[in-house]
Amino acid sequence: MVLPIRMYCKLVSSCTGKILRNGVSWTKPEVILSQCNKRTYTTDTIWEEMGVAETPKLQGNYRKGQHFIHKVLGYRGVVIRSFTPEVFESSVLNSTLDSCRETIHAGSTVTGKPHKYYLALVDRCDLDLADFGSLFTGSKILQLEGLDYVSHDEIFPYKDTNVKNPVEHVNLQDLLSFDLESVQPHHLFKPEELIAKERKRLKLHLVYRESAQNIKMSFMPVYLGEINEKLKCENVWRLIIRIENLGEEELLIEKQDYRVSFVGPDSPLQVRRVLFDKVFYHNSHIKPWLTKERPAIQFNNTIIDSNSSGEIWGTITFKSDKGSILDFKVPKISMESR
Repeated sequence: MVLPIRMYCKLVSSCTGKILRNGVSWTKPEVILSQCNKRTYTTDTIWEEMGVAETPKLQGNYRKGQHFIHKVLGYRGVVIRSFTPEVFESSVLNSTLDSCRETIHAGSTVTGKPHKYYLALVDRCDLDLADFGSLFTGSKILQLEGLDYVSHDEIFPYKDTNVKNPVEHVNLQDLLSFDLESVQPHHLFKPEELIAKERKRLKLHLVYRESAQNIKMSFMPVYLGEINEKLKCENVWRLIIRIENLGEEELLIEKQDYRVSFVGPDSPLQVRRVLFDKVFYHNSHIKPWLTKERPAIQFNNTIIDSNSSGEIWGTITFKSDKGSILDFKVPKISMESR
């Protein structure tokens, strides 16, 4: 049985040695790099070779079919296509401390800058590393689980030794075809029918990033299309949230409280509350800790409304292992049906 990758070691960008995967330990499996083909790893553990590491690209794009390991979440993936969304990063204006409770206020958002992102197919054995969900199409859900959006600088590329099956995924053959005569056999080539059909729903337009108090958060609103049921049309969005703990203290995500506002051509402004507490992580009701062993978490929630545009904002409350409370104010995030 091949266990999922959880990469907690530091990567060396210049390394071009073999990538090995631990095939025994379930509690803390890891990925190591053996430089210059030397055995720098212990021999009392069984390792399975994944492939040969490649140098991350500082310029240019990764090609469709590029194998990679996600630097933050640690899963194995394959690039499907690229996007260039606008990325908005905010600087924190100030914080207020009330007893042992600190509030981080949203900063002024700078002008959006284009940044390269990729739609990726995730190995099914690694799906527990993030909650990826499914895609909507029409009145039904298109069962394309294990799709993620990855920033260019989060990709650690490698050449897989298994050309025909770079990742395990039920939709692999539908999404990717193979050119075994290619000089670079790790590159795969996709028939465009499915991607062209879902192009509008798959496109990533906006990314919001917030950093403060050793906490880094990313928000990616994605429009999934319309649901048509009983003569009623509703728009569907997915909000993908990534939270990373960059500090030494362990953090519990205590609560998430959001407000969503919509306004339509024939309706007044509507504001309603959205609670994410029951969809924290991989459909679990257990509140997650961000630790040194697992410092990052990603999850998503689905938002449905009859109007075609809106905004979402709110507060994420963290509790440290020392007992202090931190309220992080999330700025307004735009949701458009485009």
